[in-house]
Amino acid sequence: MLKNSVLLLLLLTGCATSTNPHVVSNAKNWTVEFSPAPDEMPLNEVFEITSWVRGTSEVDSLRVDAAMPAHGHGMMTDPNTTKQSDGSFLTTGMLLHMPGAWEIYFDIRYEGDIVERAQVPLDLKP
Repeated sequence: MLKNSVLLLLLLTGCATSTNPHVVSNAKNWTVEFSPAPDEMPLNEVFEITSWVRGTSEVDSLRVDAAMPAHGHGMMTDPNTTKQSDGSFLTTGMLLHMPGAWEIYFDIRYEGDIVERAQVPLDLKP
């Protein structure tokens, strides 16, 4: 359901060219395409996200995280992201432990110490 909702939003704004959701970073230097497994991010179950980052230069690292801004807290896990041989990034250990309004964060580090964020809102139902 999340994937379909995000995809519909991106199609309406002209940002999607594949079946995976895309998000543009805040400074518009990067596009992050992502695919959660399972397809719908589950409530209170560990899942993973594969991400592809395209942009202005070489990506040094990617950190994927999530938080509930209205509650002032994030996840109860510390996800791990590793670069894969095909250039994608695999994030394991994602856990959205309660229903409500979440944001998924993609923090892209490049040129040594520059970090640029892309974020996706998610309303997780019980």
